[in-house]
Amino acid sequence: MPLMVLGGVVFSSLLFVVYTLVRYFEAASPLTQALPNLRTSMEAKRVQLAEYEQRISDIRDAILQDEANHTRIKEWLRLLKQQNERLQALQVEKERIAFKEQIVKGEGDTR
Repeated sequence: MPLMVLGGVVFSSLLFVVYTLVRYFEAASPLTQALPNLRTSMEAKRVQLAEYEQRISDIRDAILQDEANHTRIKEWLRLLKQQNERLQALQVEKERIAFKEQIVKGEGDTR
């Protein structure tokens, strides 16, 4: 009798192991079949990520370039304003000199 119980236990254990292995391979089979598709998808996402990283790098470079251009344009604007102020001051000085000359000519005519 104990041998029969022992045999039953061993047989049940073997059945359980076989059942577990069958279930494992049934569950692993779709995963194994999906693995090439997942690898392809993963590679496509890596390529897309590299493209996005390149875009980010390009945008950062463009921002730096725009900031440099902005700084340069602000400097030009400052220089142009200074030049305009100098030209206006020269124009005022010319007009003042011309007015003085007219006054001097006017005084010479009255004598």
